[in-house]
Amino acid sequence: MTYQERPGTALAQLRETLVSEIREYHGLIRLTRRQNRFMRRQSLVELDALTRAWEVRRPMADGSRNRRLEAQERAARVLQLPADTSLTQIIRTGGMMTSELESLRLSHRKAVEALARQNELNGRLARFCLDLIAGEANALRVGINNAAGGTYDGRGAMAAGSGSVVVRQA
Repeated sequence: MTYQERPGTALAQLRETLVSEIREYHGLIRLTRRQNRFMRRQSLVELDALTRAWEVRRPMADGSRNRRLEAQERAARVLQLPADTSLTQIIRTGGMMTSELESLRLSHRKAVEALARQNELNGRLARFCLDLIAGEANALRVGINNAAGGTYDGRGAMAAGSGSVVVRQA
């Protein structure tokens, strides 16, 4: 006689992996919110430290996600469902811990959406910052290469060539 896993055990493992994955995603959300603040403050030292924190935290979140997917497949198999059955369908079919698992599924979805939303906001802010830098670099390049830029030589005459003063305009 072979050992056959019980649905309650498989669903309990699924619950534990969901809790772990949600916890990891909340950690990533906190990091992305800090990243947004540091980008707005242009705090390169803090952004660099945050990058290292992200490099540690991201594999942990990926590991939690992989363990949850494995537990999800196991629960589907124990419930005699196809391995790629959705979490929602597993919860509906499982019958045990339905309300708790449904609550965790909703928390998981909210965490995933919040992380995606914050990443999108950070991406927009990063693109905006890069556009500003490109504009400022171009203004500097044009100002320096403009022969009529308003610089003077040692005798007080207009200097020829580069070396213009860039004036900030509103």
